[in-house]
Amino acid sequence: MLATLLSQIEGSGSGVKRVPSYVAPDLAADIRHHMASTIRLRKGSLPCHFVTEITTFALPAEVEDLPTTVQEQLFEELLDKDAQQQLESDPPIINWSLEVTVRLGSRLYALWNRSAGDCLLDSAMQATWGVFDRDNTLRRALADSLHEGGHL
Repeated sequence: MLATLLSQIEGSGSGVKRVPSYVAPDLAADIRHHMASTIRLRKGSLPCHFVTEITTFALPAEVEDLPTTVQEQLFEELLDKDAQQQLESDPPIINWSLEVTVRLGSRLYALWNRSAGDCLLDSAMQATWGVFDRDNTLRRALADSLHEGGHL
């Protein structure tokens, strides 16, 4: 996936984001289909949908081995610098712990989200599975859960 993404963004400058969901649409569709298959409906007094697999999307460690200019271009495609700046401004919401950021060398990054992705569920899908929720699978599961449990 990383090689495909890098081959698509090298030398680009069109202003169009090239995130994994766009670069490998067939793979992204397979991931969305798999994710949808992990949603189950809990029976009983409070019927609600839940996922059976817990995942976290992460960039491969090999990103650190890339030349700095390639890393910067990759991050330009994947991250939202304006949101990152807001989240780290005073008082910071993310990356405020020196224990984590300095001592452990770990950081949270604000991922770029598609223009229609102002939904927390779309962001959760991107952060956990690395793809956009184009089919609104999570939104539909939440709406169904709220509807089914509305009497409570």
